[in-house]
Amino acid sequence: MRRTQWLAPLVWGLYPAAALLAANVQEVQPAAALRALLVCGLAGLALYGLLKALKIAPDRAAAAAALLLALFFTYGHAYIALKTAGLADLARHRLLAPVWVLLLAAGLWFLLRKAKDPAAVAQALAVIAGVGLAFSSYQILAYQLAANRDARTAGAAGESDLARPAQPPDIYYLIFDAYARDDSLKDSYGVDISEFIAALEAEGFTVARCASSNYAQTRMSLASSLNMDYLEAFLPPEDIAGNDQTVLQAYVKNNRVRLSLEALGYQTVAFETGFAWTEWRDADRYLAPAAKTSGLNNFETLLVETSALRLLTDARNLPAFLVPDTRYKEEVHRARVLFVLEQLAQLPQMAGPKFVFGHIVSPHPPYVFNADGSEAPPDPDPVSAYAEQVRYINTRILALVRTLIANSSVPPVIILQGDHGAILADKQERMQIFNAYYLPGAPPETLYEDISPVNSFRAVFNVYFGAEYPFLPDESYFSTYAAPYTYERILERRSGCVP
Repeated sequence: MRRTQWLAPLVWGLYPAAALLAANVQEVQPAAALRALLVCGLAGLALYGLLKALKIAPDRAAAAAALLLALFFTYGHAYIALKTAGLADLARHRLLAPVWVLLLAAGLWFLLRKAKDPAAVAQALAVIAGVGLAFSSYQILAYQLAANRDARTAGAAGESDLARPAQPPDIYYLIFDAYARDDSLKDSYGVDISEFIAALEAEGFTVARCASSNYAQTRMSLASSLNMDYLEAFLPPEDIAGNDQTVLQAYVKNNRVRLSLEALGYQTVAFETGFAWTEWRDADRYLAPAAKTSGLNNFETLLVETSALRLLTDARNLPAFLVPDTRYKEEVHRARVLFVLEQLAQLPQMAGPKFVFGHIVSPHPPYVFNADGSEAPPDPDPVSAYAEQVRYINTRILALVRTLIANSSVPPVIILQGDHGAILADKQERMQIFNAYYLPGAPPETLYEDISPVNSFRAVFNVYFGAEYPFLPDESYFSTYAAPYTYERILERRSGCVP
């Protein structure tokens, strides 16, 4: 390894960043990691060069640099793991940092003084990180290939069943992520939305007071509602057996509802969400706020929080120039939610007809709004912060629907829906969602108290497009992210609702 000692620090600079990207590739665009990968790789080489400049033998310098990088990039992970495991007493920098210093001191003592074959150690470290880098790269590539493959939905089969009305209405399908049902909000979060519901009903909405989601996770819920069926009806058995939700992204983007409406001349409007699987970038009109160009981006913030730089971000009374700005995620999230709400209010001016898909990632965390719309403080209490976001988003929803109704030349169709319940909820409440419909002119029997998302567009197509879709049973299937297709059926427990 005489001429390739630099490989160990290089790959140990690249591997932690690549592994972090692979673990978060469903929420982070790979382009967001390019700057971090470049900086980390160069930092590894610079550290190696610095150690050599201190008259340390190249093999020992390479191994020492690899050790420094490994400990630097794993500190934040260890800190987060302890907190997640409920070991808050151990997740303290004054305890963890000395442990890392001792590990570093012991490792450097061994590598610089005792290791008899430092070249072999450096080579082994290079191989370990190299294998990890290759595996992470494979995970990223495999995800991108799976996410971008063509949908194999049965969507086109329903197109001939629809007839374009003389005055086709604009259709707004607005998903408010993690918006729980009113009883869940009141019982678990102390939020009474009865006045909000009454105001919606006064505008002509029907609120399904017994509504539950069909699935517990966003991709599963949206793939089902937008294809008007349960997943097993269109998802190939091999995908279900594969236990991978990545395949659902294609079904969310190229879904039965969208294909059917586009065949009738509808234009599609969609928004940037920060989640690749709900971004219809090929929509006729895809809207995104101006990109934030200063400071750390979302991936770089995550890299800081999972490294030893966490010591700086969590420290108090340090000069501002020493503390990395890690509020990028919150700032971008806040701007994105506000942008979508503002743009939605302007869409009636767009010549129709149009199908508007808005996945508004609120009241889902990060918690960035107080009830009055002001900026939430860092690290708020999650229960009260969720309640604050619900209160704020309700004021915006009410103003928005009044604008859409008042400014539309043809009365629009509006569906306001949670994809699942609150994040902190138990299995039962996780399935309980807010679900409201504005279907002007629809017969009273069209909607019922426990209608679920799988039947939302069956109702819309039957009322406005001459379809005769039978309603499916309204079932709720809870599952975990680790085993998404292993279901536990959840029965309704609200008094007065059908169990």
